[in-house]
Amino acid sequence: MAASSIRNLILKVFGKQEVPLDRPELDVLDSVLNELNATKYREHGTPCYEVNWECFKIDGQKISIRIEDEMFSYLVGPHMLVEKIRKMIKIKIEPFH
Repeated sequence: MAASSIRNLILKVFGKQEVPLDRPELDVLDSVLNELNATKYREHGTPCYEVNWECFKIDGQKISIRIEDEMFSYLVGPHMLVEKIRKMIKIKIEPFH
C-alpha cells in the first residue's frame, strides 16, 4: 500500500480529505479562498522548501495547502469544505476549456 493511500485512510477516519491540485487549479485557488473569506493563520515548511504548508481558516474550519518540491500541490481539510472548494475551482476553470 502506498504512503499516500495510508495517509488518505487516516485522514478519512477523522473526516478529512486530501486532494491533488493541478497547476490551473492552483492558479485560481487564491480567488476562491478570497470568495470564502479565508484567513491565513500559519505558514511553515522545511528549510529548503521541499515541503511548504499554508494554513487557512474558513468559518472556523482549518484547511491547508501542501506544496511539495514546488511541483505537487494538495488541498487538505474537512471533506465537505474540500469538496466545496473543488467545485468552486471547477466552475472558475470551465469557461477556459
